[in-house]
Amino acid sequence: MNRKLGIKHIVSIAVAVILVFATGITTLALNDVRDLQQRQQNIQSNINQQREILSQAQSERNYLLAEITEMDIELTELTEEYYETREQLDAVTALLYTAEDDLISAEIQRQNHYYTLRNRIRFMHENNSLTYIELLLSSSSIADFLNNMEHVNRLIEHDNSILNNLIESEERITHHRDEVARHHAEVTAITYELEAQIDDMNVMLDHRAQRIDQLEQDEAQAQAMAAILEQESQQVRLLIANAEAAAQAAADRAARSGGGSHTVTPSGAVFAWPVDGPRGVNSNFGTRTHPITGRRDFHSGIDLRAAHGAPILAAEAGTVIASEFRRGHGNTVIINHGNGVHTLYAHNSRNLVTVGQQVERGQRIALAGSTGFSTGPHLHFEVIINGQHVNPRRHLGI
Repeated sequence: MNRKLGIKHIVSIAVAVILVFATGITTLALNDVRDLQQRQQNIQSNINQQREILSQAQSERNYLLAEITEMDIELTELTEEYYETREQLDAVTALLYTAEDDLISAEIQRQNHYYTLRNRIRFMHENNSLTYIELLLSSSSIADFLNNMEHVNRLIEHDNSILNNLIESEERITHHRDEVARHHAEVTAITYELEAQIDDMNVMLDHRAQRIDQLEQDEAQAQAMAAILEQESQQVRLLIANAEAAAQAAADRAARSGGGSHTVTPSGAVFAWPVDGPRGVNSNFGTRTHPITGRRDFHSGIDLRAAHGAPILAAEAGTVIASEFRRGHGNTVIINHGNGVHTLYAHNSRNLVTVGQQVERGQRIALAGSTGFSTGPHLHFEVIINGQHVNPRRHLGI
């Protein structure tokens, strides 16, 4: 995974986690604490998954580092062997050159012997010298014959010596040259083989180094994701505590007033249009392709057309239980309408209400914007009933 894909991956995970968190914070009634606790368990499961990814990446990286250490030792030994072989090859090459020079010298010597023999024969011929047989037959006595025979034997022995030296010289030099050439070919082959092994070793080392870089990126991403999840888990724990306190406070107020004056019926709630301006739906409720991550995910609300700065209106009377910036949803307002019904208004440029504030149906609670993970000004509107997201269309009369 390259760095760009890694960043995209962690962003997509973060978006998914943030969406889970953002949807979770809408259910702050006491009867929805279990849902928050379940969401916290899911976050913890994701934290454990990131820790497992981190542990596996660290284990693989440590294994690769140990393997690289062994390969470095092997590469050092191969390199030393290669340089020794190179020195041997240089020496054999020098011997081959010497053998070639010796062969040239032997050829020159053979030519000299040949010319010596040829010149002697030519001299005998040009000066009407006697042949060996004629020399013997011209003897005048036994003593002269024996003397001539000894002379002839010496001439024949000399001629044979010259011929033998010629043959022996050529055979010796040819054999020596062939041996050196064979040895040169063997050392050359070993040198090429060592070069190939060194190249292969360097390629394997490069691959392992690249893998370690990738694992280090995976570790950094897992650590970053785990840190985000830990923060979200802490916030969910805080929300659980706040939900219990808010539910108790609402119950106390209801008891003092004799019942709530702004509750709605979950099955029959019909809300006011939450944007002051032309009506229009940019993105529907349900599974869709996320405009930022490009992944298929669940869209927990609908995106309503809204110009930047357009007034955002409360869909129904209720109590503001959240008015703050949330990653993913940006500036967010959540209203508790009673009976387990909540509405959420996200991506606001500015929130106009505070937590605990009582609002009326159609009251301005924020200004439209594009904060958080957003591609342009609009209102992300959610309806949550008893902890479950429902399609806001039927509660807006569309």
